[in-house]
Amino acid sequence: MKLFALNSGKILKHLKDFSLTEAGVLPLFDIKELKSNADIEREIGEQKNYCCLLSEDSEVAYFAFKAFARNNPGSGMIVFSAQPDEGWLKRLIDEKILDKNNLILVGTRSFTKESRKFMVENNIKNFSMREISFEQHWEVTDGIMSVARQWSKAYISINLGVLDPAFVPGASSVEPGGLSTRELLYMIHRLKMLRNIGMAEVTGYSQEKDDNELTSKVAAKILVELS
Repeated sequence: MKLFALNSGKILKHLKDFSLTEAGVLPLFDIKELKSNADIEREIGEQKNYCCLLSEDSEVAYFAFKAFARNNPGSGMIVFSAQPDEGWLKRLIDEKILDKNNLILVGTRSFTKESRKFMVENNIKNFSMREISFEQHWEVTDGIMSVARQWSKAYISINLGVLDPAFVPGASSVEPGGLSTRELLYMIHRLKMLRNIGMAEVTGYSQEKDDNELTSKVAAKILVELS
């Protein structure tokens, strides 16, 4: 699998810690390190097969999905994030790159008045942590898959901050009450069963905060299971 990486040395180092995926498959990565958002947009634009993107900064998703959508019109995004007011996400919708009806938010739990208003006015599909705790993550995953399989292609965006800080103390932003690592892996394993998954990304990592490298190991584990 092609893996594009931007400023993610610690995470790349830990990829070798996993000999096999949990399904018993050998994870093979063709890693290409990039230096800029322009690199991301160019490389993703040339990519025809399933690939992954790894970056500290979640803003790269704007450039990656913009290039991805050009090759795959009618695509949608499944965004795992604690915060629904990601600036890049609103930009994709405002610029008509992403159809608001083809967006699913998962794991949200940190809202502002503005972000709540944006979600309500645009009728954004949202599975908050409150709903996940009520409905259970497997039932929520069923709902996500029933919508996502209708898209031409699905793009999975995972910000590490969707996880509870107990699992990722080195995430760029930490919000209490998030998913466990196992819950997220369950959802990844299920989503990978969809035939229209076109790309995935892992963002929201801070090398400065990752003193014991627990977060980089979790990020590497997620990438391995996405491969």
